[in-house]
Amino acid sequence: MQTLKIIRYAAKLALATTASDPSTKVVRDGLSSLESSLGTSRKAYRLGKFLQNVNAVRKVHYPAPFSSLEVIANVGDGVYYFVEQFQWLVKAGVLPLKLGPRLTKISAGGELLGYVASITLTLLRLHNLLEREVALLAELKRRRRARAVAGEKLEANDGKDDILIAEIRQLRTRRLLRTLGLAQDIADAFLALSDLRGAASATSNSFLSSKSLLAIAGLVSGCISAYKNWPGVA
Repeated sequence: MQTLKIIRYAAKLALATTASDPSTKVVRDGLSSLESSLGTSRKAYRLGKFLQNVNAVRKVHYPAPFSSLEVIANVGDGVYYFVEQFQWLVKAGVLPLKLGPRLTKISAGGELLGYVASITLTLLRLHNLLEREVALLAELKRRRRARAVAGEKLEANDGKDDILIAEIRQLRTRRLLRTLGLAQDIADAFLALSDLRGAASATSNSFLSSKSLLAIAGLVSGCISAYKNWPGVA
C-alpha cells in the first residue's frame, strides 16, 4: 500500500511540474492514467478496512488517559474508510459519478476529524515522553554527582545506570516514531483539508490549491509510512 501511495504521488508531482504543451502530451496522459488507476486500486485494497477502526474503538479502555481522543481518531478514520468503499464503486462505474463530490466531502470530513484528534493525541503523548526522559536524565545526573561526591568511580553503578540509559534510549526511539507519525498526520490532514474544500480550492490561489505541495505532502506521508513499516524499525 505504501508503495502504491508513493508511486501515485510521484506521478502527481511529475504532472504538476511538467509543462503542459503538445510535446509532453503523451507523457502527461500516461502519468494521468497511472495516477488515476493507482488511486482506484488503493481504494479497492482498503475494502473492509473500517472494521479495524470499529475493533479499535471497542478495545478503548475507559477512563484511560486520552481515551476520548482515541475514539474520535478511530471514528473519523473509520468514516473515511467506510465512505471510500462507495467512492471505489463510483470509480468502478457501479454508482453514478454525480455522487463522487458528495462522497469525497463526507470522507474528507471524517478523515480530517480523525487527524485532528490523532495530532492532538500525539502531541500529548510526546509531551509525556519528553517529561519522562527529562526526569530520567535528571536522575542519572543526580546519581553520578552523588558517587562523585562520595569518591566512587563512575563505572561502579551496580547496573542501575545502564537500566536508566537503556530506558532513555527506548524513550528517544518512541519519540522519533511518534514525531514521524505526527508529520505524517499533518501531511495527510493537509490533503484531507484540500479534498474537503473540493472545487473551491482548485479555483483559488491559496496554498491548498497547489498541486505540487499536495503531491509533496502525499510523498512525505507515503515515505514515512514505508519507513515505519520497514522490518527492523522499532
